[in-house]
Amino acid sequence: MRKLNILITITFCILFAYRSYSYNSYVSEQEFVRDDNLSSKDSVNGNNIEDQNMSKGMFRFIVSFPYINSFYLQPKNENSKNNTGFMRVTFSLDYFYKTNRHINLSFSQIVDFFSPLPFRDYWKVYEVMDSYYISLSNNHKVNRFSFGYGFSFAQNNWELINNGWDESSTTREPVKKTNYAFGLVSSSYFQLTPTFHLGIVYRPTFLRSDIEPTFKYEHTISIDIGWKIPIGK
Repeated sequence: MRKLNILITITFCILFAYRSYSYNSYVSEQEFVRDDNLSSKDSVNGNNIEDQNMSKGMFRFIVSFPYINSFYLQPKNENSKNNTGFMRVTFSLDYFYKTNRHINLSFSQIVDFFSPLPFRDYWKVYEVMDSYYISLSNNHKVNRFSFGYGFSFAQNNWELINNGWDESSTTREPVKKTNYAFGLVSSSYFQLTPTFHLGIVYRPTFLRSDIEPTFKYEHTISIDIGWKIPIGK
């Protein structure tokens, strides 16, 4: 059922992206027909929607939803943990130091809800993975595509929840394990409208700040749906 939910959600995102892109292309073509003063060069540049608005020194505020999240975590004294789920939110700020390059600062939380809607069966034993992280990246824009790379610092959490546990229970006692880790971040986005973007974010971490720093690989991968709003110089 979990794989089916993920497949349905991915299919929905692809269809939505295709319809948005088709509609935007149609509008651009109609505007080109209505304006006799536009040259062929203008029509090509029109595909790069946001270049008309963003310039050096401008800022852009972003609210995005890392809707599908894949986790690979290695909690201390536990087997490695893998899961894919849904939900949470990211807040970001872009600063354009060139018209096609910008610095991004992001604060994010992602979680592995098993359903596209944030429902859980609280009467069963289950595991939860989530991550809070801050990242700083350099980003490039080429037409409708943008990609970025940089550094991140994360709080990765794994928790075993057992609401019915007591001392006489034969199941495992509830436990939560947290680690803090330094790593990298990379992202790639496709611009569907002047403000709406769809992308993927990969965040590996390596250096964990335990009592003694240790190297241990973990990662998260998120399908991100975002609105990027210019806020001026």
